[in-house]
Amino acid sequence: MMPVHLSAPVLRRRRHLGDGDGSDLATMGVRRLSVFRVAPAENVKVKLSFLDAPWVVTWPVQQVFQYDRAGGGKEEFAAAVKRLTESLAAALALYIPLAGKLAYVEETRDLVVDCSDPGVAFFEAEADGEVEAESLLQELDARVFPAPVMTVQATRFIAGGGTALSVSALHAVVDGRAFVLFLELVWPPFNSV
Repeated sequence: MMPVHLSAPVLRRRRHLGDGDGSDLATMGVRRLSVFRVAPAENVKVKLSFLDAPWVVTWPVQQVFQYDRAGGGKEEFAAAVKRLTESLAAALALYIPLAGKLAYVEETRDLVVDCSDPGVAFFEAEADGEVEAESLLQELDARVFPAPVMTVQATRFIAGGGTALSVSALHAVVDGRAFVLFLELVWPPFNSV
């Protein structure tokens, strides 16, 4: 597993890829096959603290992992995605705010993570040929509310085999350490596929 770190200058050059609903299914050589929601077991609302609120305007926390062995063929990829979504659903039960949407409550003027309709947009995609790492990520934009807190994408590389897993999360909801802990909780089952 080799993480690909994206820098802010690279992200600034990205064009808008949609609102996390799959409306832009093809970009930069990656063709998105499907998108579905993975949800935790319960609903909550969490108010952002005065320490978290300033992070809304910053870049999301993003990570791309490339696996050479998992998901080479369609059947292996489908099995890997099934395991990953099951693992993600279990992890979201422990990290419920990651499954919510960032929202503004006008009456109280609070920023909240609203999990009344929880779920993470999970994109399945395939790429044929060489692609840029940024095309493996879904853009999160907290300038328009409600904004999804996190998106996940699994991309199967057709030509050379292998899979890329990418996740984007709003920095106002998760810091770097919590993000790493969450990824360690979700990703290990995928490693055994």
